[in-house]
Amino acid sequence: MLEWLKRHAWKACNRQKRFGSSNLPHSALFLKHANAHPRASVFFYLKDMEQGYIHVYTGNGKGKTTAAFGLAVRALCAGKNVAIGQFVKSMKYNETKAEALFNGANPDFGRLHIEQLGYGCCLDRMPDERDRQSAKDGLAVCRQWLRSGKWDVVILDELTIATSMELLSVDEVLDLLSERNPATEVVITGRYAPQQLIDAADLVTDMQEVKHYYTQGVLSRPGIDR
Repeated sequence: MLEWLKRHAWKACNRQKRFGSSNLPHSALFLKHANAHPRASVFFYLKDMEQGYIHVYTGNGKGKTTAAFGLAVRALCAGKNVAIGQFVKSMKYNETKAEALFNGANPDFGRLHIEQLGYGCCLDRMPDERDRQSAKDGLAVCRQWLRSGKWDVVILDELTIATSMELLSVDEVLDLLSERNPATEVVITGRYAPQQLIDAADLVTDMQEVKHYYTQGVLSRPGIDR
């Protein structure tokens, strides 16, 4: 057990050097005292080993936001608090109504908070300064969520669309992730995930379209697609 934990802590230290994870102090402290005080070191390391991971759901297939909201419901039903920031979106789709259900009234469930962080949909027009400012303001909101430790899961919906449209830089996103509370789980959705973000993530799912009824002229349907 001790040797396995040493390997785990060593990997955590290396990860911090690459991506700026805040888990280094705890891991480095364990490595420093593991040999001299093995039993106590194992106990405290196991006690605090739970950490949040970074998910990226990308690709041109349908289901990225849907998967993220599915994970959110699972977390909420387990008593975890979830915050969702939707970049490049200002319209509230039907799934955002879940906020009224998970409002903290039932102590068995976590609390859900959702914010739209876009200045209208700019997918069918050239983004302007208002779009860029909305994205930067949204990033500041998400930074507070990630730092606070109040939210067990933070979902950054369509964040990679914001980077692909150059509303935000990839470096800004990586800096944001490096500042998060180590126990916070982060889910990032959207097409065109940059390689730097994929490298920094712990879990990456690439959803690829095989068939879609949109090609048959079926438009977005309430309750199914929005």
